[in-house]
This record gives sequence, C-alpha cells and structure tokens, in this order.
Amino acid sequence: MPAPSRLAFLDHAGECARLLRAIDAPAGSGLGAPADWPAELRLLTGLVLGANEAMFIAWGPQRIFIYNDAYAPILGERHPAALGAPMQQVWSDIWADIGPLVERVEAGHSVQMDDISLLLERDSRLEESHFAFGYHPVRDDRAEVTGLFCVCRETTVLHREQRAREVAAARMEQAEAARRLSEERLKAAVSAIGLMWTHNAQGVMQGEQLGWELLSGQTREQYQGDGWLQAIHPDDAQSTLIAWRQAVAQRRQFEWEHRLRDTHGEWRRYAVRAAPVFAADGSLHEWVGVHIDVTDAHRSAQALREADRRKDEFLAILAHELRNPLAPIRSAASVLANPALTPDELATSRGIINRQIRHMAWLLDDLLYISRISAGRLELKKRTLRLQEVMAIAVETARPLLDMKHHALTIDLPADGCNVEVDELRMAQVLGNLLLNAAKYTDAGGHICLGARVDGGRLLIEVTDDGIGITPEQLPYVFDMFSPLRSANDRSQGGLGIGLALSRGLVELHGGQLEASSAGLGRGATFRVCLPMPQLDTPPSALDPAPSPTAEAETGRAPLRILIADDNIDAAESLALLLALEKHDVHVAATGAGALVLAAQIHPQVAVLDIGMPDLDGHEVARRLRLEPGGAQMLILALTGWGQPDDQRKALAAGFDHHYTKPMDPSILIARINAWSQARSEPR
Repeated sequence: MPAPSRLAFLDHAGECARLLRAIDAPAGSGLGAPADWPAELRLLTGLVLGANEAMFIAWGPQRIFIYNDAYAPILGERHPAALGAPMQQVWSDIWADIGPLVERVEAGHSVQMDDISLLLERDSRLEESHFAFGYHPVRDDRAEVTGLFCVCRETTVLHREQRAREVAAARMEQAEAARRLSEERLKAAVSAIGLMWTHNAQGVMQGEQLGWELLSGQTREQYQGDGWLQAIHPDDAQSTLIAWRQAVAQRRQFEWEHRLRDTHGEWRRYAVRAAPVFAADGSLHEWVGVHIDVTDAHRSAQALREADRRKDEFLAILAHELRNPLAPIRSAASVLANPALTPDELATSRGIINRQIRHMAWLLDDLLYISRISAGRLELKKRTLRLQEVMAIAVETARPLLDMKHHALTIDLPADGCNVEVDELRMAQVLGNLLLNAAKYTDAGGHICLGARVDGGRLLIEVTDDGIGITPEQLPYVFDMFSPLRSANDRSQGGLGIGLALSRGLVELHGGQLEASSAGLGRGATFRVCLPMPQLDTPPSALDPAPSPTAEAETGRAPLRILIADDNIDAAESLALLLALEKHDVHVAATGAGALVLAAQIHPQVAVLDIGMPDLDGHEVARRLRLEPGGAQMLILALTGWGQPDDQRKALAAGFDHHYTKPMDPSILIARINAWSQARSEPR
C-alpha cells in the first residue's frame, strides 16, 4: 500500500492552500518545509484550509500565522503578506488588546470572546470592528503548548444593523403617542398568526366574527356573549372563562391553551393570545385575540418527553444489567483466591464467571446489533438451511430459562420439514429472543409452543405462550425501543427490553414481518414471524462442524513464541497465563512501541494485538511486524473491543490474519493458534 503524501494536508482548493504549496517555508519562521512540519501542525493546517469558517493557527515561539481563505477578508490589506509572518507583526496595531489573550492561551488556558471591539486599520483609516472568537492551546504529545488555534467570526455588520434598528425603534417611539390606537391594533393584527376575533371592552364577544365561525363552526347566534364557550372542551371551559375574566379585569395580555372542537368535530389544542387595545385617552377600546393551532407541536413535545423518559429508564436498566454480572464475578474471583478450594468449588466458580461473561457479551451484542440496524449497516449472510437446524440453535439458547421455570416446550413442524433462506445466526437470534420473551413472561410451569407452517408463498413461524398476555393498549408499542411496557416489577426478569425491537429489525432485513397478538391480560400471547419462501429449490447447507479445541490441543506440536500487546495489563497477563498453560513461550508488552522492541528481541511466531493502544495503535504495530524478517509468515491476531464491520475491514487491511472482538471465549483463540501451528507443521 503506497504511503500517503506528507503534503496531502495542503491538497485543498483556495488561495491560501496554493500559496502554502508554492513556498518551501515561511521566511525566517523556523518551521521548515511543509513536508517536515510536526504532525499536529499538518493536521491542524489541513483542518483550517478545508473549513468554511474563518480560522487561523499561530505556531511556535514566533507565533507564525497560518490561515484560510475565509479569514483573508478580515485581514484586508494585510493579506497575503500575513501568511507565514509572526502574529504580533500581523496585528501590531491591536497587539495591546489581544497580546494578553495570546499569553493566557500559551499558559494553557482557552479564551472565548463573544464580543470584542477593536480599532483596526483598514483602507488607510481606523475602523471600529467587532469580533467573536475562541483562542485554544495546541499541545504536542508531551502536553506542552506549541501553538494557538482560533475560530473567528466578524460581527461588525451585525453591530451596525443592531444600531440601525435601535435608531429606527427610537424614531418609531417618537411617533407612537400620536398613533396610539392604530398602533396597538396593528400590533394585535400582526400577532394574529391564526384566526382572529374581537371582544368588546368588557370581554364579551359581539357582532359578526368571521374568524371564529371559520374556526369553530358556530353560528353568530351561538357564539354571542359567552356562547363561544360551548366550542371549548368541557374539561377546559371553566378554567378558560376564569382566566379570561381575570385578564379583562386587570386589562393585561391574555395567554392560554385549551382544546376546541373544529368544524370537523375534532378536538384540537390551541394557543390563545389576546391583547387589549387602548384609545388615545387611555381608555380600553376593545380586545383583539387569535387562536393558533398547536396540536402537532403539543403532540411532538409529549412524544419527546416520553422518549426522554424511556431513555432514562433504559439507561437505568442498562446500568442495572451491566452491574448485576459483576457481583457474582467478583465473588467467584474471591473464591478462586482460596488455596483450599475443592475441585467442585473450582468448577462452580469457573461456571459462574463464564456464564456472567457470556451474559454481558450478549447485552453488548444486542446494543451493537440494534445500532447497526438503525444505521442500515448490518449485512446478512443468507443461505438455504433446514428450518429445524435454526430452531435447534434457538431452543438451545432458551433452554436454561425454560428448564429453570419448568416450562413445557412443544415444537410443531410440517411433517416433511421445510427450507428457509436466512442468515442462520441472526434468525436463530430472533427465534431465541421470542422463546426467551415467552419464558420470562409466563408463570412457572407454563406451556410454550414453537411452530411453523407454510401459508401460500410465506413461511409462518409462531411462538405461543399461556403467560401474562398483552393489553390492547400495549400492543401498538410492543416492538418500540425503550418501550413503556416494562414496569418496575418486570425488571426482575432481566434484560434490556430491546430484544423485540431487535428481532423485528432482523426479520425486516430478511424481507419479512414480525407481528404480535394477544387476547388480553392473563390470556397469553403469540408472536408470528412471516418470511418469504426460498425462490429456488436449493438444497440446504450442512452445518459446519465447530472445531474441537480440546482435540487440537491434544495433537503433538512444538511450543510457539507468542507476543501479546495490550494496554489493559490484566487482560494481557490473563491471556498470557492461558497460553502458557498450553506450553507456549509467551511475552507481554503494554504499549505498541514496547511490542516492537520486544518483537525484535524474541522474533515471535504469533502476535495477539489490541487495537486501541495509546502510543502506536495495533494497526501500525501489525504493519511494522509484517516488514520484519519472518513477518510475512507470522500469525497476527487482533483482539479488541472495536467490533464494527468497518473495524474488521481496517484490521485485515493493516495485515491482521483474523479479527476477534472482546470479550471472547479464550478456547476459540487457542484453537485458532493451535490449528495454525498444526497446519504449518504438516508436510506440504
């Protein structure tokens, strides 16, 4: 792979980028040629040149000035000579004002100025200019301040416009006394975004009100006096009347909200605004009001509040579910520290830790899958399978909970079986989630049926239980993320409450639908997966037998020199301990740079690398290991918390042979290493 150009950060359109490309170095700046600039400066310069906002950098002891095209108009005649010049020289006329700010940044503090007035020399004359900007320190890898970064916006025009508005407002104020009545009425009319109506000075509706007729459908005879209240929702009418009479008595602006039946008979929510209109002598002439339909805005606000409440509940559940496995893991770890441990106690502690780790991995996988589905980034690997094979995996997933609650599970399949074209792992996850959901919400000793049938060109898979059921009000929300269906008591069942939303997303990716039905509380529920039948009569694929780590471990092989690099020293040392038990020669490094030094000493045959190390990341370490003698034949494995598909592609492109996401079953990693060792020892 060709190395990227060290001048790629200057590959931008615009005058400033062109000028920087054309010079070897700003004269006398000490920066050197752009290709030799520090990585921080090259990165920031590329950011500045590519930005639409006005930005600049002041770099090094001389504060060398580098800026973009958007900043050039602020410089005026100083541009282009300012490019590469010391900042104090560029802004010598205002250095007394901005110099102390620069010194504060160089001391390690950010400076934010929302409005600063400066006298700048422009077009050979001094001009008052206004700016909003932020100065921020730039640090190198030793945390020392090496420069200043600024995002700037000139607000001079805004200040001039504000002054013009203030002058205009003052002039209008002078004429207000002479035009009091007409001005007040004009204000009321301008504020009437909705349908307008008027009341007399006593707050009583009189005369013809075309706006009210269009709004409410009432006739003139119906709305006269206080008759308009008949169009207001009965629950809102009395409070509206009381508030209205108080506003009339106090001769103040009236603001209210209530529901009103429109001409279609629908109750809609309106914001009501009414203002008193005064005559020139100060007497109250009339009231002008308006009704503004805020139904949609009100519903949106309610939906946002509900979504926020569900989010908070979800985060509380997530924290609870992630903390729960830690307690038994900590207890089991304490038990393992006891030297008098019996074999049975050792096996029990191991089982507890393994089960809880699998549970945490399952929670994290669910979160990742739902995120990928929402972003449209989850790819299916579909193949033609026997439906029985997918169901068997799902039942195995749910079996511990089914047995724990003593449920009777019935499986009902077509006599001749059937084929499905699905992603085996994802569809087994869907059916497993549905079985777990049925098991959770069915009292102990219940009955659950997993059945399938062909209906026309569709395959229907149903999970039916005789559990607590679902109310008609809950059914529309049963597949929602952060669904409100789970009460505080439901939390004892465990899980994040996103399983059904995840299952629906996975089914829809297969071109199917997931539906729910229930006869009500206490009458059980049915979840139905509808999938298209395979278009071609393709024979089902056989399940690939999983490799047997134990069998491979028992085959004869020579010990391997293995390098482990991970900044999480506990993770690295625990894995090293496991591999040492396999009779391998294992060495551990806590940094990427340390891994390269260690590799030069031991010449490893296998490297297991974390990706997110603080100095050199795993990608760079893998690339460099491949260039070392014997590196092309080395087995390099990524073991990382970064598990998105794009992360896997980046790892393979960097030279890794395989990508594994934490946490993983160590036996899989051991099996991979042993299989590689066995393959390389076999005669070719």
